[in-house]
Amino acid sequence: MYNGDIGVDFDSADNMIATDIIAHHNLGSCGVYLGAITPPAVGNTFTRITTYSNTNQGFCLGGSDNTIIQDSMIYNNGNIGMWVGAYAQNDVDGLTFRRNRVYGNKYGVMVQGATTENVALTYNLIYSNTEEGIYFKLASPSDIAYNNVLYANGKGLRVDDASTIANVRNNIFLDNATEIYVDADVNLALTVNYNDYYHTAGGTPFFWKGTSYNFVDWKTNSSQDANSINSDPLFTNAAGNDFTLQSSSPAINAGVDLGATYDDAIMPGSSWPSSVTTADQDLRGSGWEIGAYVYPVPQAPTIGTPSALSPSSIRWAFTDNSNDETGFKIYDSNDNTVNSATPDGLSYLDETGLSCGTSYSGRYIKAYNSYGESVASAVASSQSTNICGEGVIVGIIGSRGGTLGMAAPTIPPQTSAEPASPSQGGPGQIAQTPSAPPVLAPFIFTADLKLGMKGNDVKQLQIFLNQHLDVPLAKTGPGSPRNETDFFGPLTKAAVIRCQEQHAQEILAPWGLTKGTGFVGKTTRAKINELMMK
Repeated sequence: MYNGDIGVDFDSADNMIATDIIAHHNLGSCGVYLGAITPPAVGNTFTRITTYSNTNQGFCLGGSDNTIIQDSMIYNNGNIGMWVGAYAQNDVDGLTFRRNRVYGNKYGVMVQGATTENVALTYNLIYSNTEEGIYFKLASPSDIAYNNVLYANGKGLRVDDASTIANVRNNIFLDNATEIYVDADVNLALTVNYNDYYHTAGGTPFFWKGTSYNFVDWKTNSSQDANSINSDPLFTNAAGNDFTLQSSSPAINAGVDLGATYDDAIMPGSSWPSSVTTADQDLRGSGWEIGAYVYPVPQAPTIGTPSALSPSSIRWAFTDNSNDETGFKIYDSNDNTVNSATPDGLSYLDETGLSCGTSYSGRYIKAYNSYGESVASAVASSQSTNICGEGVIVGIIGSRGGTLGMAAPTIPPQTSAEPASPSQGGPGQIAQTPSAPPVLAPFIFTADLKLGMKGNDVKQLQIFLNQHLDVPLAKTGPGSPRNETDFFGPLTKAAVIRCQEQHAQEILAPWGLTKGTGFVGKTTRAKINELMMK
């Protein structure tokens, strides 16, 4: 909206949802305005608002209750970016102002008036405002500032005019001319803690009731910030307004848990105003971050019940709780990695090369992605390998590598004269008996298989298809009998479709299908396992 006065005037609207509004170059008091005299405007939500280059204020909030302003951009306005204050007979009681970018204004956010209550400024990026980033002017004890970034403002945070603001926590203050400024008449109920302050030029950028201090003296004289730090937050690129955290940032896991109402931090990769995403800080890492961005290591897996696979291997089960991991690792009681696997969505890792009849304990699982590892799962219960002399499980890889999607029964004694080759059942070694060597049990399929996958499961599938179909995958070369591969390609898919249509009543009919899909799911696996046991 471009106008000679107020760009968008919502006046006394109630329970309104306003999205994707743009207001700019308006000459009056505000680009966007909400407020009423009597009764106040109630229950309104503003999302993805862009208001810029207005002569005075970008967004004005007057007489109103329970307003939400989120995921918006407020910038380059002539006076105040976001103004919150009492209007005529009505005050402001309840504002959630979160995940907004506020920059290039004279004042970033101004909260004004003793009757302006329950204002929550959370996870905002407030930078390059010439006067104050956040200005609490006659604020009340119920107003809070949590997990904001305040960078390169005239004053990062200012509190004055008999304000009694209650909580300023988990914020990052970087290279503001004055990091925090508290006027002489502020009530001592002020609580400031668990913040990170860094002033590259050093000096005395803290102002407490008439005197400027360095960080140490500020803490002593103000009795604030007992648990705060004075370290470079190591933003990815502060000069380029990228306030995500580098992996070595001291702000990671250094904040205080402020409760479920305030646990959704900004995810790296968010863009304003179109795509701002969040993650629950309680589920990422060992603690909350200071600042507006979460450092998104994966959520920790939940440990399951282990089981012995053979005299030399144990399966450690777990539940994958994350949706952005790239793999998993299992650790022993000495914190050594004993196995890892890169596919996501796994439900177990196998540990091989163990001693028979031996108990193993202290194992735990971590998920990982490009940001690092999750916190550890709980420690698994102890588990013993099978006693010496029992047959191993078909398909177990004879090294500290993981097997994917396979389970195997106990191996019965062999009746033929020769042991099976790897192509007939897997590379696991067989325990011998004095009378006759054992045989490999049929391979059991437990995981879904589809085009593009790799692994021993795929090779066993190709072996089955070549043995049970009239026409093999290929007559010669890769995929032909005794030349099976571990890659699920077009030849494998075509053979699976032939198998599904050959047994359509049992595989396809339960799903209402008549044509094969090439996807090895529940009913396909069941039929294949049945045929392999015959």
